[in-house]
Amino acid sequence: MTVRMTTTSFSRGLRWRIAFHVAVAVLSFVAIVAMVNYLSARHFMRFHWSDRADVKLTPRTLSLLKAMTNEVEITVFFDSESPLHAPVARVLEEYLAASPRLTVRKVDPYRNPAAAQGIRTRFNLDPEIDDSMVIFSHGERTRIITERMLAEYEFEQVPNPEEYEVKKRYRAFRGELMFTSAIADVIAQRQLKTYFLAGHHEHSPTSAETQMGYAGFGELLRENNIAFDFLNLGPSGEIPRDCDLLIIAGPRTALLPSELDRVEQYLNQGGRLLALFNSEAEKLGTGLERLLLQWGIVVGRNLVEDAAYGHNGQAAIFQTARYGRHPIVAPLGDVRLTFVFPRTIAARRDSAAGLAGATVTELVFSSTNAVVLSEIRDGQFTRTGRDERGEFPLAVAVEKGGLPGVVTQRGGVTRIVAVGDSFLFGNEILNYLGNRDFASQLVNWLLDRSELMAGIGPRPMIEYQLALTPSQLRMIRWVLVAGLPLAALLAGVVVWLRRRS
Repeated sequence: MTVRMTTTSFSRGLRWRIAFHVAVAVLSFVAIVAMVNYLSARHFMRFHWSDRADVKLTPRTLSLLKAMTNEVEITVFFDSESPLHAPVARVLEEYLAASPRLTVRKVDPYRNPAAAQGIRTRFNLDPEIDDSMVIFSHGERTRIITERMLAEYEFEQVPNPEEYEVKKRYRAFRGELMFTSAIADVIAQRQLKTYFLAGHHEHSPTSAETQMGYAGFGELLRENNIAFDFLNLGPSGEIPRDCDLLIIAGPRTALLPSELDRVEQYLNQGGRLLALFNSEAEKLGTGLERLLLQWGIVVGRNLVEDAAYGHNGQAAIFQTARYGRHPIVAPLGDVRLTFVFPRTIAARRDSAAGLAGATVTELVFSSTNAVVLSEIRDGQFTRTGRDERGEFPLAVAVEKGGLPGVVTQRGGVTRIVAVGDSFLFGNEILNYLGNRDFASQLVNWLLDRSELMAGIGPRPMIEYQLALTPSQLRMIRWVLVAGLPLAALLAGVVVWLRRRS
């Protein structure tokens, strides 16, 4: 007996229907994936789940990137083995995510010499210099941020019984500060310019001298995309038309009457002035005191001491974090400033204070237990039983302008900041606590750059170290040299035995 097996088969029409449904499903899946990717590429949000402070961009940077309309090319000319390579890469990823106007090209000069030579030729770099750097360019404008500008570091001794050994330890990463500054620089329509008044023994922005030198302040101006030059008015000089900010940094001799007239004229035309005083001019008077009095600023001929917050037992060198209500000091929070032999700078209290429309605000104060010395004996300020005690202002900001029907010759409101200490921005003190941020805030407010006043400070760099004893190192060495190979051999033997059985 024969059994015949029959099988049913799909008809041609059924096979085509199944193929059609599969094709539609595949195409639908591909279309959905494409649409999701399209929407996510244009409407995405980034969340920072890590507590790493060196990655998330500040509101100041984000506002600048969102307002950008120009294309900026970023060339990362960096040794990939550098300790700063990873932080630079992470921060630039955030910049790229925040703005489609940025493009990044990475070149390792040691791994790609041919491309490195092309970069050196294009940007006219010295072939003898092998420093890593990040180059920002837009059109013909270029800004170079070197590796040394990206971090704050110190040298510490390494425990070594045989010889003296030190290593570089990075304390803070300044990548966002420098990168945002560079982008603002290359896309700016015109570079701002400040002039330092000269001829009265003022602080010099090119001097590296410890206390009187302002080289660090000059570098801060460059970081904020501001050029600077010297201005010696003399009997017949004029303040240039391109002067966006005039800085009078601690003059120690009096200004000529003609110089004071030029400064007054400059302010009346809507100019910007940063006036810094110091204790070496307290007994002389510079002439600026009378000029600023007309703008509602009282410059004291005195010395402030605050023993409660003194430095190394010196009451005239003290710290404070007592601030008024003003955009300059609002971002500082509880960060302290260090003052060195300051004098009082106060708002004028009488009815004649300032001119119509002027707003005078006291910025920084001593503690409530400070003492003001006003009596001079043998050329020095001396304590007496009549010394005033309490809280005293150390800096004042003035703003005047925006009156209906009034157009200033320089096109803006007049802004003045007077500080009773010029040494706080000297090379030795500038990087103490919040002094550098305070200087940056002053300059940006005077130049009406409110978008740059949210504050970008250096981000701490955390270094993780694993401390092992000699016995622990020997244990790890034996595990790596003998333990792992023996474990692999044992596993092979076990597999062989199981297969034989």
